[in-house]
Amino acid sequence: MVLYLARHHCGLVLKDLGERAGLINERSLTKAIHRFEVRLKKDPLLGKLLALAQLELSRSRDLTL
Repeated sequence: MVLYLARHHCGLVLKDLGERAGLINERSLTKAIHRFEVRLKKDPLLGKLLALAQLELSRSRDLTL
């Protein structure tokens, strides 16, 4: 979930995200995010957890502005 959030909500490009996550291969990173997206479509609980994480991110962003 962290990779997905960093990619979609923090605006990190794959190279930067890979360096921060300790993944050298951008293909592996892309594949991991894709696997999460597939699982997200099948798992309603995961969708709820993601929604909560996104809400917290938006709240913390609002506090820093």
